[in-house]
Amino acid sequence: MKSPLSFITASATAKSLNIVGDQWSYLILRDMFLGLHRFEELLRSTGASRGTLTDRLKSLDDNGVLHRRQVNQSRRHEYRLTEKGLAIYPLAVAAWMWEVKWANSEASPLPRVLIHKTCRSIMQPVFSCHGCREPVQASDVSYMVNESALSEHIALPKQRRQGRKSANQPDPDRPLFRVIDAVSDRWTSLILAGAFMGADRFDTFQHKLHIATNILTSRLKKLVQNKLLERIQYQEHPARYSYKLTPKAYDLYPLVIALHQWGHQWLENSDETTIELNHQCGHRPFAVDLVCDCCGQEIHRGDVIFQLPAGKSWAEKLNLSEGAPISETETA
Repeated sequence: MKSPLSFITASATAKSLNIVGDQWSYLILRDMFLGLHRFEELLRSTGASRGTLTDRLKSLDDNGVLHRRQVNQSRRHEYRLTEKGLAIYPLAVAAWMWEVKWANSEASPLPRVLIHKTCRSIMQPVFSCHGCREPVQASDVSYMVNESALSEHIALPKQRRQGRKSANQPDPDRPLFRVIDAVSDRWTSLILAGAFMGADRFDTFQHKLHIATNILTSRLKKLVQNKLLERIQYQEHPARYSYKLTPKAYDLYPLVIALHQWGHQWLENSDETTIELNHQCGHRPFAVDLVCDCCGQEIHRGDVIFQLPAGKSWAEKLNLSEGAPISETETA
């Protein structure tokens, strides 16, 4: 039986990362969900240089995630998420969940209270199995190679440069910077995905992910420094180490699942699925719903009201234009 790890670079997760797997794309999508639509607004909120922002917006447009449109027959343009782009919403929620739990609550301006409009309860979003409705845990999911769909490994494109801020541009407010810093690199994300699938040693990651030694070394070091992996010595002569997922890393599993599901839905046909996910309940096909932990109903964009921490004005920090839908207590 072929190991799913050997085909992770051809997985739906990898295909998603090819489109949204970098810092600036994450920030653009975050701010578009917050109601920003114009170039200058996104320039201020993300802190990207003009060249970097132009490049990422074009890439997201080319991939059908957003589209550029003229405003009222004027010379101005704005950017709007397409249906494909709006479907990334669970990914944004997964990032929020992780950031709220693991970020410094005093330093982060993220809303910490979410209210579900349907049941009018304070709630915590839950990623649950569509079949049994139970919360999805990494230990409850197994992986299988769909041999009928096997093809050449997808060669990941060279990581795009992060870009630099212009000299006169202020530091951006980045509520999701920590989650972005942890996983906004394709190889870092794939290493984490590989760890969820059972990889725990340097040679395994290198062989199964087809990753260069220097890149793997730097990414593992980064993940250990961010306390997402724990480096454990299992042999003295010569010294060898294994890498174990931490609780902080396990809380990123909904983000990995969201990447996989979005890629499966929008980037491949059913007969192109290289790695199939199976839940312990046995329901096929495996699918995950974002639901309210109070009423159990599925959560869609626009179903949530959030409250910002006292004294924090996200709308002010992000320089939202007049009439944008985000305020001290608003709908996301």
